[in-house]
Amino acid sequence: MLQALALGDKSGFTSARWQTFIHTGTTYLLVISGLHLGMLAMAVYAVVRKLWASSWLIRRYSAQQAATFLAMLAACFYGALTGMVVPTQRAVLMLSVMGVGLCCRRRVSIGWAFFLAAVIVVLIDPLTVGQAGTWLSFVAVAWLLWGYAHYQPEKWWQHLLYAQWLLFWGLMPLELYFFGQVSWVSWPANLV
Repeated sequence: MLQALALGDKSGFTSARWQTFIHTGTTYLLVISGLHLGMLAMAVYAVVRKLWASSWLIRRYSAQQAATFLAMLAACFYGALTGMVVPTQRAVLMLSVMGVGLCCRRRVSIGWAFFLAAVIVVLIDPLTVGQAGTWLSFVAVAWLLWGYAHYQPEKWWQHLLYAQWLLFWGLMPLELYFFGQVSWVSWPANLV
């Protein structure tokens, strides 16, 4: 289970275990994507920024630049380690575009990062356009970007509910199209 959650390696999974993830709408946990890379990048960023700010290196590069660069590097390494499937590519590319902008002290919009990631993923392998993972990955991020552009919850628990609400209803048509089913318990399962 840990190998699948950390590296996306499902080779030891039984059919029954896989079905549990399908029925609960949590199969995305087994695909290394924005959730995994984001958590790693945030952890590396926080540690490096704290350590860098208290060292002599701050005179050469800002703590933000160093932390951003090393978080980007860690995410790229982790993505490569796990096989760079399409959702991983999207997350690494978006993180890299945003990170390069921060390192160069340029403001880069999340929409531009999203667009660039989509173009690069399709240029790398045009056949990914027909894959369910490509559509689910990009549409999930698009729904989150659209939703948060129109409404900003005030409390942390409202963010959790809102994000799950957006993803449940936003991905439902794709799930029906690609898999012929929707997990009605995915919303509460993902909150847990």
